[in-house]
Amino acid sequence: MREAGISVVEECISPDLLVIAGRLDEEGATRVRNIACKGGRPHVELIAVCGTEAILTLANTGLLCGVVVAAPPNYWHLIERTGAAPVPRILHSDCRVITCHDTRYTHVFMRKLLEEVECITTGWCLSGFTRPCFNCGAKCLESKGRAD
Repeated sequence: MREAGISVVEECISPDLLVIAGRLDEEGATRVRNIACKGGRPHVELIAVCGTEAILTLANTGLLCGVVVAAPPNYWHLIERTGAAPVPRILHSDCRVITCHDTRYTHVFMRKLLEEVECITTGWCLSGFTRPCFNCGAKCLESKGRAD
């Protein structure tokens, strides 16, 4: 699923989890709201987000309030500056961020809902460490290593 201006995971392993990567335009933000909210209230327990534009868009729509957010450490100051803080956060020790050759797509793996559950953008490195990346054919762990 790669539409213009939208990089959003529509479904993940758990219905309580939404992963958002990349940038969001107005249509993308609307789509995220439709996926994440029912009756105007967030029904997802965890939002994993990568990308400055996505973070700012979600914060402005209020979707970062009342949910647990997983993000790389360097994004937290952005989240806090939006006024969405305080938000429950997953500590970086519980979040591995691995980028493939195409660094526009960041893969976030979390241990929040299930042990070693892979939560990734649809169609990209469906099994992160073991299957080849759909984009570059390399294995993420071998090509980029672990980003701490």
